[in-house]
Amino acid sequence: MQEHSGAIVKSIGDAVMAVFSRPTDAVSAAPRILGGIEHYNAEDGDPSIILKIGAHRGPSIAVTLNENLDYFGQTVNVAARVQALADAEEICLSEAVYSPRWCGR
Repeated sequence: MQEHSGAIVKSIGDAVMAVFSRPTDAVSAAPRILGGIEHYNAEDGDPSIILKIGAHRGPSIAVTLNENLDYFGQTVNVAARVQALADAEEICLSEAVYSPRWCGR
């Protein structure tokens, strides 16, 4: 994820929240992350990890608590809902990410 200017913020249950510098970085990283999990599952011989990815962009509140950076706000809530719309091994993008302005079209 670092090669796409991304970083893991935290895990919440079986979910992972990550941030990226630009929407295009998140869109580029998503298929590579899915591919990595697919490779892991193939080596393990069982689809032990099923991944679904959602991406949204927008402003959020960044807070440092106990030396850990965390993000809050409506953007984070929408991102969680977008991820919930994805099925297994799918990438779901909000209109804010999919917009031609951010996808390089």
